[in-house]
Amino acid sequence: MFDLNKTAVIVIWFNPKETDVENIKTYSSHFKKVFIVDNSDIDNSALALKISNAVYIPNNSNLGIAAALNTGCKNALENGFTWVMTMDQDSAWDSLQLTSFFDLIFQTKDPAVISFAPVHRNELKSVVGDIKFQTEKKSEQSEIFRQKVMTSGNIISLEAWLKVNGFNETLFIDEVDHEFCFKLTHAGYKICEFQNVIMIHTLGAVKKTILPRPCKHSGVRLFYIFRNMLYIKKTFPLEFKSNGYKKYMIYAVIQKTLEFRFKDLSYIRQGIKAFKNNQFGAYKCNSQ
Repeated sequence: MFDLNKTAVIVIWFNPKETDVENIKTYSSHFKKVFIVDNSDIDNSALALKISNAVYIPNNSNLGIAAALNTGCKNALENGFTWVMTMDQDSAWDSLQLTSFFDLIFQTKDPAVISFAPVHRNELKSVVGDIKFQTEKKSEQSEIFRQKVMTSGNIISLEAWLKVNGFNETLFIDEVDHEFCFKLTHAGYKICEFQNVIMIHTLGAVKKTILPRPCKHSGVRLFYIFRNMLYIKKTFPLEFKSNGYKKYMIYAVIQKTLEFRFKDLSYIRQGIKAFKNNQFGAYKCNSQ
């Protein structure tokens, strides 16, 4: 059963800023420990010292989101924690929303539910000091069981994390969270998303296009996205079909073609080739 006293936070850093520290401070006091796993090339321990209950774990290079998450989970487990909340550096919590999140988790009695997630709202500016919640728009169904949820704000059981062998480090970034969720559901676990609990993300400016689902990702990210989505297609074909992966990939190719972004299309081709050649891990420039 969920125990808040045995729940830690894992935050993944990559070239963090002062605002990322302020984001952590919006929720850190609710937990005993915050494990900050830093994928930056430089030492950011001075920033981490501004959070009183932080444990700073530098990787000294970008090892990818999956490796960083696994490092955080291992450290939490070694320190006696049984649950973790995974957070992105650009996410923050409103205290009342977080308290409501905990209350709903405590009310969940089904032992198969080992992952709890909020609904995400995206903002174009920093979440700190400007969190706006539209709580009057209540969902008729307060909880929904999902096939997949995002990493940030997700509370997971470390026992379940162990059972499914953690996050897949060969994916490096992109689809790491979704692949983890698919493993959980295939293992018989349930993922619960609370419709009336909202967490805010900072969102970069989105370029307008004629397409309804614009692709704003860079070339290297497209490499990871296409390679890893093809991995999802091979490993979890039903989930690939039911979660709109094919449509996203088609939209991305069409958009980059209409924008004459031929370099981005080259990265997409590299990602497809890497998947076919079973080349996983970090992107290598010579993988053309």
